[in-house]
Amino acid sequence: MDEDGTLAGILGKWSGKRVIYLTEESLKSTLLHSVIALLALISLVSLYLVVKLRKLSEKLDSDVKQRTREFHDANELLRKANAELEEISMVDKLTDISNRRCFESTFQKIWAICMRERHPLALIMIDIDNFKPFNDTYGHLAGDQCLKSVAEAIKSVVKRAGDLVARFGGEEFIVMLLNTTEEDAAIVAEDIRKKIESLGINNEAVCSVVTVSLGVAAAIPDNSISPDELINAADMALYQAKKGGRNQVAGLSGVSGGRGC
Repeated sequence: MDEDGTLAGILGKWSGKRVIYLTEESLKSTLLHSVIALLALISLVSLYLVVKLRKLSEKLDSDVKQRTREFHDANELLRKANAELEEISMVDKLTDISNRRCFESTFQKIWAICMRERHPLALIMIDIDNFKPFNDTYGHLAGDQCLKSVAEAIKSVVKRAGDLVARFGGEEFIVMLLNTTEEDAAIVAEDIRKKIESLGINNEAVCSVVTVSLGVAAAIPDNSISPDELINAADMALYQAKKGGRNQVAGLSGVSGGRGC
């Protein structure tokens, strides 16, 4: 103990208390272990966050894929619905053949192809003879059935791939024949006329069976003629068939077939 009582004073100050004596080495060791423990804790927290973020990322990726599939499925359903609507809009509900809209759309496309390939394109315009008297005599239900029967008869003759049968409006039908001259189209038209006459659908209003008149026109499309001009030519030929007595085929080269009563 020093004479000034310093040590005694210090010991007296700490008397009754727990005192830990640290050496420099033990202090360094304690600090090192503390740092290691802290780093381990940081690593565990980082690992936890990484795992959690990975799970969140996987869930997000799964959700995105699910939404993508749902979006694709919805688009596919919409595409199918649109296709069905488009098909419905292109088909005549009564006769179940192509309608005028379908014909006009297809005719424009085929016209361009035939112009490029220099192929002839033929039209047959068909009109049921004395259809109004038939409707007045037998009623509209019988008239509808007559239209269906005529449409079926035309389809049974025009079977070649690429050709088109359509209801043009009312009791009028139109046939488009690819790569066909007027002479060959007139042969097809005569077959249609005979087929419909052979159905034997009675039309007492005109003392006959149901018949049709047909107008034929053909051309090799080029810049000197428009699609509408070919339609008009077939329509004019049909008028000539009607004027000539009905139940016949008419074209620029003449008239063939039976005669109405």
